[in-house]
Amino acid sequence: MRSYLVLVFAVTAVLLAVVHAVPVTSKSSTKSAASSGGSASVPVAKVAAVHKGKLKHTKCPDKAKRGLLEPRSPAEEVKKMKDYMSTTAFKNEYAKLIPIFWSGTDGKQESVTWVADAVENQSGGKAITIQSLVALVAAEDCVDATGWTQNEWAEVGGEWAHKIEYADVPVYLGSAVRSESAWLTKELPALKNNAHVKTITKYDCSAAKTSPSECTKVEGNLKH
Repeated sequence: MRSYLVLVFAVTAVLLAVVHAVPVTSKSSTKSAASSGGSASVPVAKVAAVHKGKLKHTKCPDKAKRGLLEPRSPAEEVKKMKDYMSTTAFKNEYAKLIPIFWSGTDGKQESVTWVADAVENQSGGKAITIQSLVALVAAEDCVDATGWTQNEWAEVGGEWAHKIEYADVPVYLGSAVRSESAWLTKELPALKNNAHVKTITKYDCSAAKTSPSECTKVEGNLKH
């Protein structure tokens, strides 16, 4: 009997070791799709470093932390986001944060999304990108927004630009901003028609390679 119990404990120990040794596949951000086309998968775990404390209020914090959220179709998520941006919760929590817009490529001919990420991360929770907002809302519903196309990002980005309540809006633009980008087709027109927005300041990031400080502030107001 004793040897049987020893065997059971040994097998249990092995099984536990195997379970805890299973690696969790991490998801990489593909934010470039938001302004340059293609599809995107927004990892919710990334947002924890941006808005500390937000993810602890989700219904499934462990799944959110490990990137194991259930998928939701782009069409469902777009509707969810547009509805959410008409709520009091959005108005109170996110409408007055500094909205970070971006488009184009940097000095390495790569997407300037890293500039937007850096500005957001350095703001201490005072700024946000539409990608992080989507991730936060998805976390509250225990889902992951995957497979978004250029059109879906443009639709949500345009709605966001229409609903924000921040007066001085920065946009980080690189070279090769495409005419069909979310910025030119939806976001900029919506900002121009947003009564809360007074100035739209452009930062030229076409030569930036390592830091947002390499972006140059351009004189003028894109609002007019």
